Amino acid sequence: MRVVGIGVDADRQRPLLMLVESQGPSRLLQIWIAEPEAFELTAAQRHVSRSRPGTHELILAVLAGSGRRLARVAITALHHHTYLAELILDNDVRISARPSDAVTLALLTDAPILAHETVLDVAATKPGMTITFGRPSGPDTAPAAVADSTPVEPDTHARIQKFRFLDAVDPDDFDPDPDR
Repeated sequence: MRVVGIGVDADRQRPLLMLVESQGPSRLLQIWIAEPEAFELTAAQRHVSRSRPGTHELILAVLAGSGRRLARVAITALHHHTYLAELILDNDVRISARPSDAVTLALLTDAPILAHETVLDVAATKPGMTITFGRPSGPDTAPAAVADSTPVEPDTHARIQKFRFLDAVDPDDFDPDPDR
């Protein structure tokens, strides 16, 4: 998988992490994330250097200090609209993580990003298509993701442009005390 970028869910006005298959049918996996995670992903994708390490850099420093490295990350499951991911270390130790954190770490280390075929089969769409979630049929039934065959609406591009402010943002802009 490779990161296509950060988009905006037209209905919910929430950021979307957009991943596309590197090989094969080029299915698109869209994962809802929060704005702070969108910022971190964008900074990692652009390899923005910071004066002080953030949480993701700290995690990588702890791994390195322990003699470990991130080998790859995997999007492993989708449960009740929530994607699950794992960090897979060089000794095959697996650590549960949010997909946004896993992908951010992968971008910082150039580690491969994988998605289990079961996740792609259920949640991925063809590029240019949107994803919607069906309603559960009972109280204990998990919602099923289904691809909507409608092309992305033309005004979606305008909505995505709302996140272009991230192009001009520097992580240090958010540090209230740069001398700390």
